[in-house]
Amino acid sequence: MLILLLEDEPIIAQFIGEAMEESGCSVLYASNTAEVMRLCEQFRPAFALLNFRTNAGANGTALAREIRKRFHTRILFITGARKQDIENSPPSESDYPALFKPFTRQQFRRAFTTMMAGLQDAG
Repeated sequence: MLILLLEDEPIIAQFIGEAMEESGCSVLYASNTAEVMRLCEQFRPAFALLNFRTNAGANGTALAREIRKRFHTRILFITGARKQDIENSPPSESDYPALFKPFTRQQFRRAFTTMMAGLQDAG
């Protein structure tokens, strides 16, 4: 399965990428929102891990909505944002699951496994 990852912290991107590859997935790494859209257009990943706040400092929900709408890609936010920032977003912006930093490899795998099970159920 092809997974897209937008993470601005290299050590976290490596940590997440290795965990996904250990699960048998291929990983596309993106460093900005324009690259995310280009990679989605070219490869149509089934799953995307995105920062809640993009590298431009914007709220990542607009990017998530666009990806879901155009490519039917499942989204999981991986974020250092405060949980309240996401929970207090308008309902249309808070309907994406989120994993809050810092997290352990076990917590990541649990969230990832849950999302993968949702993909299998859907498809």
